[in-house]
Amino acid sequence: MVSAANKQYVVPRGDEAAYARALAALIQGGEVRAALGRANRLLCAKVYDLRVMVDRYRRLYEELV
Repeated sequence: MVSAANKQYVVPRGDEAAYARALAALIQGGEVRAALGRANRLLCAKVYDLRVMVDRYRRLYEELV
């Protein structure tokens, strides 16, 4: 998931040098990887929470019907 916490690691398609730099930074930064994991886990729990998803589907259904 792309979020504010990890968008500096998203690189343009085909930019192998940028990919290598981002990958090297993640390989060398154990605490950075752990922090990204925590941030993304929290984001996923918030965005894909069952109650949130049910409400989104309910609203979509109401719009379509």
